[in-house]
Amino acid sequence: AMRLAPVCVGAGATMCVRASAGPGAVIPAGACVGPCSSTLELRASSPDQSHLARTRQPEVPLTWRLLIGWPIVVVVHVASLVPWLLVVWFLVAPVLREVVEEDTWDGASRNMPSLVAGGDNGGLSPPPSPPSHLWHSPPPRHHLNAIRRRTWHGTVRWFMVPRRLALYFMLRVMQRVFVPWVHLTAVVAVKRLVVGRFTAMTAADPLTAWELTRRWIMRTLLPTSNLCGVLPLVGTHYETISCVFRALGARVGARVFWPGSGVYVADGAFDLLEVGNDAVWGSRTLLFPANALHALPIKIAPGANVADRCVVLAGVTVEAEATLGSGSLAAEGFTFPEGSVWVGARDGNAVLLERGMEEQEARAAA
Repeated sequence: AMRLAPVCVGAGATMCVRASAGPGAVIPAGACVGPCSSTLELRASSPDQSHLARTRQPEVPLTWRLLIGWPIVVVVHVASLVPWLLVVWFLVAPVLREVVEEDTWDGASRNMPSLVAGGDNGGLSPPPSPPSHLWHSPPPRHHLNAIRRRTWHGTVRWFMVPRRLALYFMLRVMQRVFVPWVHLTAVVAVKRLVVGRFTAMTAADPLTAWELTRRWIMRTLLPTSNLCGVLPLVGTHYETISCVFRALGARVGARVFWPGSGVYVADGAFDLLEVGNDAVWGSRTLLFPANALHALPIKIAPGANVADRCVVLAGVTVEAEATLGSGSLAAEGFTFPEGSVWVGARDGNAVLLERGMEEQEARAAA
C-alpha cells in the first residue's frame, strides 16, 4: 500500500549524499543524516557525521573567490572555446570584411565628385578607385550598416554556400570533439601549475583559506564525473581514462576497469587516490577523500572490486580481492580485509557478508 505523510525537516538539518527520508520522517534541528543512510537510523547512538556534509564546511572567503577563483574558472572556459571561436572567425570574417568594404566605399563615393575632365562618356567617368585608408579599420557603425542591408533572400544564400556548410559541420565537430579535450587540458594545467598537490591532513591541521579555495576551484572545474565531456568520447578505452587520472594526480595501476559513467572524486583531490592493478569500478561511484575535518588517502588494492553506487569516504583501504557490493558505504578510515565481501550500509558502514581470507584461514586452522 502507498503511504503519504509529511516529512518535517528541522532548522539547520542536513542530509548527506544518497540519504533518504521515509514518509512521516522527522529530522530534528541540527541533525545530520549520513551518506547512504535514512531517517530510520537517526538514533542517539548514531555517529556524528555532520563534518561530511558540504554545507557544514567553512565557506570560501569572497575575496579569494573574486580575485583568484573566478578569474581562473573564466580563463579555463574561454581557453576551451578557442577551437570553436577560430572556426567562427573563419566563417564570418571574409563576408564581414566584404560587406564592410562595400559599405565603406559606397559611402565614400557618394561624397566624391563624379564629374571629371575628359572622358569618352560625355565628361562622365566612373568614380576613382577607393583610397587605401578606406579599406582598413572601419568604424563600428559600418558593421551595423552592413548587417542592416542584408535581406532575407541574401542571408539564406549566404548560409548555403558550400564552403560555409563545411564550416558549420566543423563547428559541431569542434564543439563535440575538440572543446572537451582542450577544456580538460586546461584543467590539468591549472591543477599542476596553480592548485598543486593535495596532501593528507588531520583534524589538527588548520583548514586555511587557500586550501578551501583550491577545493572550490577544482570542484567548480570538475563538477561531475565525465571529465569535462571527455569520458563519452573515450568510451571503453580504459587506459586513456587511467592516463587522465594520472595527469590529475592519482596513482593508477594497469588494466583498471572504468565505468561508462565515470568515478567522481570530490574536490578534485585526485592526489589522495591510489588504485592498484586489475581493480574494477562500478558506475556512479563517489569518492570523498577530503571533508571539513581532514583529508586522507583512499587506497584500492590490486584486484579489488568497488561496485556501482558506492560511497567511499576518506582514509578507506580496500585490500586485494575484496568486494564492495552495490550501494555500499565505506566508513572513514575503515580497512576492508583481503577477499572479504560487503554490501549496503548500516550504522555508517557496509554490512559484512563474507570474511574472505580471514575466514578461510580460520577454517584451515580448525
